[in-house]
Amino acid sequence: MENEKLTDHEIRICKLEENEKVQDKRIEMHGQQIDEQKELSRQQGLNIEIIKKDVSNIDRTTKKTDDKIDKLYIDRISDHYIKPNERIKKYIDDAIKVVFGIIIAAFIYFLFPGLR
Repeated sequence: MENEKLTDHEIRICKLEENEKVQDKRIEMHGQQIDEQKELSRQQGLNIEIIKKDVSNIDRTTKKTDDKIDKLYIDRISDHYIKPNERIKKYIDDAIKVVFGIIIAAFIYFLFPGLR
């Protein structure tokens, strides 16, 4: 009977040792997986930094493009509305000056009939 108990205990010990080996292998596998995840996380961190730089460059380029578009819009407004109005105003001013000149010349002509 004691031999049976001893054999029974030996079997249990063997099973526990096998289970321990299996658990050690699993722990080792999980350790490797954790290391792989750490490496992937580090690589993703580097990728995120690269993406941030790219986004920053895109933002700068977009700002430059927006500034150029704003300048083109202002130039268009100036070319289509402001400058033509200034030209028309200049022509009207010139026409008014000519009319005043003619009126003054006629006034002087009639005021001084001896100049004829």
